[in-house]
Amino acid sequence: MITRVISSRGAALLAVTVGCLLGWWCYVRLTANPGTRALDFTYAWRAAGHLLAGRDPYASMPRAPYTAGGLFLYPLTTALVATPFASLKVVIAGSVFFALSSAAMAYAVARRAPHLALAFFSPAFVLAYYNIQWSPLVFASALLPALGWLCVAKPNLGLEAFAYAPRWSTVSGAVAIGVLALALEPRWPLDWLAHLRQQEAPHDPPLLWPLGLVGLAGLLRWRTREGRLLAVATIAPAMSLPYDHLLLWLIARTWREAALLTVTSWCGYLAVLATAPHDLTKAPQLTQLLLALGLYLPAAGIVLARRNPPLEPTSPRPADRRDVAIPRIQTDVPSPSKHQTLR
Repeated sequence: MITRVISSRGAALLAVTVGCLLGWWCYVRLTANPGTRALDFTYAWRAAGHLLAGRDPYASMPRAPYTAGGLFLYPLTTALVATPFASLKVVIAGSVFFALSSAAMAYAVARRAPHLALAFFSPAFVLAYYNIQWSPLVFASALLPALGWLCVAKPNLGLEAFAYAPRWSTVSGAVAIGVLALALEPRWPLDWLAHLRQQEAPHDPPLLWPLGLVGLAGLLRWRTREGRLLAVATIAPAMSLPYDHLLLWLIARTWREAALLTVTSWCGYLAVLATAPHDLTKAPQLTQLLLALGLYLPAAGIVLARRNPPLEPTSPRPADRRDVAIPRIQTDVPSPSKHQTLR
């Protein structure tokens, strides 16, 4: 199947349009419901403010009602990434953040894989918009090398992005931010783990979900970027809601595959809504089963339908020795310079 990527100028125009539209929708919605503040982004915004004020975010954010404060369940690197938004009012901060995230995702999709535009119509993206989540930004980081370092903002999704497109630039950027975080708060990893142990909603890896084991089928296609992504997504901690699984759309190489994931994921999520209410803090198993049926089962089928590429030579040419530590799969990412054959 041949897909024409969009020019750099056209992609930029599309990104601005998408970002402005979704950012405005966020602003209108949050302004109409001031009690929600910036929903899930509120925590990163608060932590960034504490960090800039010289306070430890983990010590300054005890348990509290949703968006009213609450435990900081992210690594300190998340607060560092959110510092540009700390000086803004919380509603504006959340709106601008999601505007930039969706714009980055739109640009990445337009330049690299236009068929992934269907991900914008998935329940994963809709709920990421509704909750103002990090997944669209991490999605963009998997496709755009310049944004690879943003994987540190949400490490469970960042590992999926890195499995899909491992790059030295991502490693160096992530290490630099991690070192900066340790310099500011040397104990933050321990404090973060202490907060994680207090969270109410379990973040079980799909491996532990009913039928989630099917995602390990990605290991049978570990030499493909999609197989690695699926395998890592299966073992990474995740919320039992679609927004934490947006990166699974990267598995699709064609419009048909992207449409399949979008349709089946909606079927699974509508089934979740039809069987509501669900208590994800105590009994998430039914929700997890429906999401596994709607997302991980079709994703595994798509991955298994492909063959593993041949192994690279064990003795690379001298010019390639700098790439030995990380599989050279960037060439497998769609190039924006010509027509792509997506199989």
